[in-house]
Amino acid sequence: MKICFASHNPGKLKRYVALTEEFGVELVPLSELGITEKVPEPFETSQENAMHKAKEYAKMVNMPVLACDEEMRTNFLPEKLQPGVLVRRLGQDLDRDPTDQEVIDHWLQLIKDNPHENQEFYWDFSVVLYDPASGFEGAITVTQESEIADYVSKNYNPGYPMSTFMSPKGTGRKPYLDTPQEVRTRVERANYQPFLEIFPEWLKQIHG
Repeated sequence: MKICFASHNPGKLKRYVALTEEFGVELVPLSELGITEKVPEPFETSQENAMHKAKEYAKMVNMPVLACDEEMRTNFLPEKLQPGVLVRRLGQDLDRDPTDQEVIDHWLQLIKDNPHENQEFYWDFSVVLYDPASGFEGAITVTQESEIADYVSKNYNPGYPMSTFMSPKGTGRKPYLDTPQEVRTRVERANYQPFLEIFPEWLKQIHG
């Protein structure tokens, strides 16, 4: 089954292909469908933004759409600096998307300026599936906890710049890409288990 994946982020595409391939799903990137438009994300929660993107892209591609969005809090930033859904937008409205390096530099400065004994990051990842043919809407939010790594990695994951200095909590404080693949896979599947359990039920709905 082909499902449009509603993101231009290569890191996100790679993550969700790995999560869904066992279900016989082919996630089709927007680029393969000739879609270059970026749908705005105007809402205050990741689930609202994800559903908005799914429905807007569905109008363009006329096929089922899987969309995701995230929001994040920390244990070391004051309330006015908590990013919420503005993780990549550097806490402000920009007339362009910041580069991955700008995101890295911005966050490393925030970490330096706001010392804490153990700096942690709490993520909500919202995933939705929308089928314009049946009107089906599925939505779920999964969580992930990360902590500041002991060093900034030279390895780079396009689309996920913060993985250069974040470590999956409890895995040894190495940056994400320097953590062994089997550990990353285990953590990823544990975090996304609620989605992995409900996704097959969603697929039955859009089959109908």
